Amino acid sequence: IWNYKYKRTVMAIVVGNKTTNVKTPASTQMTFNHTQDSGDNRVLVIAISMNKANNTTTVKYNGINMTQRLKYKGSVSRWGFWELENPPTGTNQVKINFTAQNWNKVGTQVQSFTGATIGGNVGNNDVASVPHTRNRTVSNGSLIMLMGVCTGNFGTSNWVIDGNNITKNTLSLGHRMGVGVSTIPSSAGSVACTTTSVDNTHDITNQTLEIKEVPTVVSRRRIITV
Repeated sequence: IWNYKYKRTVMAIVVGNKTTNVKTPASTQMTFNHTQDSGDNRVLVIAISMNKANNTTTVKYNGINMTQRLKYKGSVSRWGFWELENPPTGTNQVKINFTAQNWNKVGTQVQSFTGATIGGNVGNNDVASVPHTRNRTVSNGSLIMLMGVCTGNFGTSNWVIDGNNITKNTLSLGHRMGVGVSTIPSSAGSVACTTTSVDNTHDITNQTLEIKEVPTVVSRRRIITV
């Protein structure tokens, strides 16, 4: 008698190295280095915010074009997300090209992941009063990268994803740019994401990028029963 035993293998997402930058390019491009972790199913994401007068053309990592997932000219600034599947490991150059000479500050946060895949859902909402909460639809096991842009200071305000406080980085560009990543995988369905500020007189944006878990691998083993 032939019997089959099935095994499901799930690779949890690991949040890896992070690089944050605030630079005034004074040029049509901006470069800096980021170190991508080794491991399987690598994903690299960059969040960018800049003055509304400026705009990007391409974003590259080690000379490879990253995929634009969001680019938006909002009330406070221009912002966006770019991602790359299976980026080269080690220390490599990030290059951001602009449509013209850029004399304003540009804020970036580059984040590496392993055990992940690209193509997650994107959320984008312009400024609203604080706290600014949006429900985002995600797949099982996903993490979320959350960005908020504000004219005021975030201070010690708690940003929340799926009921859990997250650690955020604050970059000062004239306006403020904040970016954080959840570390607890979400269940499939609707997830509440909140950006906020200690100063409730300043509105804030809410942008999200879903970092998806690698699909489940099902293996089959044949068993002989005598």
